Amino acid sequence: MKYKFLKLSTLLILTGLLSTVATAANESEQSVGMCLGHVYSTDIVTYVDGMPIISYNIGGKTVIAAKDLMEYGFQVNWSEEDRTVFITSGRYPEQKPAHQPAVDTPGRILGNIYQSDIRVFVNNQEIPSYNIGGQTMIAPSDMSTSNTNNFEQCNLNQKLGYSNAGFRTEWDASTRTVKITSLRPGSEAILQGDIYTVSELTSDFYLQSAGAGVISSQQETWADLRMQGLALVVGDQEYFSLELLQAALWSGGVDTDCQLIDGTLVIHGELAPVLISPPPPAETNDPRYSGYGAVFCFGAHKGGGSAALAKLSIPVKWIDNDGASEEFTVDGYIAGSADRSDNYFFLDLAQIFEKSF
Repeated sequence: MKYKFLKLSTLLILTGLLSTVATAANESEQSVGMCLGHVYSTDIVTYVDGMPIISYNIGGKTVIAAKDLMEYGFQVNWSEEDRTVFITSGRYPEQKPAHQPAVDTPGRILGNIYQSDIRVFVNNQEIPSYNIGGQTMIAPSDMSTSNTNNFEQCNLNQKLGYSNAGFRTEWDASTRTVKITSLRPGSEAILQGDIYTVSELTSDFYLQSAGAGVISSQQETWADLRMQGLALVVGDQEYFSLELLQAALWSGGVDTDCQLIDGTLVIHGELAPVLISPPPPAETNDPRYSGYGAVFCFGAHKGGGSAALAKLSIPVKWIDNDGASEEFTVDGYIAGSADRSDNYFFLDLAQIFEKSF
């Protein structure tokens, strides 16, 4: 009897589970197109990089039409196969949109909000979407909120004051305005009061363990590790932290000081050659490179594509021991959370040594 009771209980549990799964599947299918509420008129005026844009109120949340962003210098592409909208930050538009800010009487019902199965990616970061009268709507607050599900569990654009998607939103209650500011080519990025120009955005990156050391022809390994840190790899180009540059110079026996002063990388002293990344196998332990400093990547990749990082032009001033100076710029990225002081300033060190020798 006990055995039969157990069989019957198991059967009832399985039947209940299957019923629950079937009900959930049906609800999921029926949810697309389901009315979620109303769209209301609003007296809030919304701006994108200083330019007014039409906005709506859904349940107290301000939303804008994804397609309208095309007039503001953004690329908006639709994939019918994937039912996905891709929004990418571009340069400021040559001609400002014709829309003029208008204050409406708040609270009037303008239509309905429907459940949408359309996915939206803004600079490779997925955000929620809403269907209003067949138009895909997105919320500035979602564009400015970071999904920290990345290798560091953080917002990599936090030091610049933007979300991982490259946006920030400010609400001014006194003027009832929403101001959206974007990182985009041609815009300015500010770090600790220093202003840098953004040349492009990229999500094609990953972080990798990196080190600085000295090359010795007496060792089986090509370099003696003196300091460990991180490198940012964009495409096939490696960018190393300022700390690793300093360690590589010191490892090579060069008394050179590198520091950021008012937004400029100031290098004071002699710049001995530094090898960037491991040399070809034929040059490993080559006596010609013995004693050189080196920076290099090693180990597995970490994360990648979890933010839209801004490529910046970093001014450099090199002052040699005789007082002669040379000024130029190199490419770099700023990536990291506000609670980390290391490994957030990544530079194309190859450009520095190309300019100096």
